[in-house]
Amino acid sequence: MKRIAKLLLTSLLCVIFAVPAFAAPPMQGYIYNADQVPVPSPMAYTFSRELIGADYGIGNFSEPQDMAVGKDNYLYILDSGNNRLIIFDEELNLRANLDRFRYNGETLTLNGPKGLYIYEYDGKKMIYIADTENQRIIRTDTKGNVDRVFNKPY
Repeated sequence: MKRIAKLLLTSLLCVIFAVPAFAAPPMQGYIYNADQVPVPSPMAYTFSRELIGADYGIGNFSEPQDMAVGKDNYLYILDSGNNRLIIFDEELNLRANLDRFRYNGETLTLNGPKGLYIYEYDGKKMIYIADTENQRIIRTDTKGNVDRVFNKPY
């Protein structure tokens, strides 16, 4: 009998002092309104996975400056400190680690690249890279074949 009483008392206390659980996003997003006041908004992006270069056998990232996602959901990361372009497929499998590019029989390397842009037309994908310290923009395919170099005008 005492055992049943203890069980009932424990159950009653659990019901009385139960705290409801709430599932909330880990962070609240915000945007600025026309008066430059921050107002709550849905998160544009949420963290799902961390990419570490060493996990892919390509060494750690160093100062990644830009990234883009193509129409095929491939992820392009411009790893500026290592002067390279890293390409992952939509399952985050490594597809390319481009640190050397071919152009008219010569080898080009990046030097402090700061931006990239993916342009797709007629089923062809081209990547524009702002090769900042070399003062040029290169246009390459996903294999590192450069078809155009835009040098700084003088």
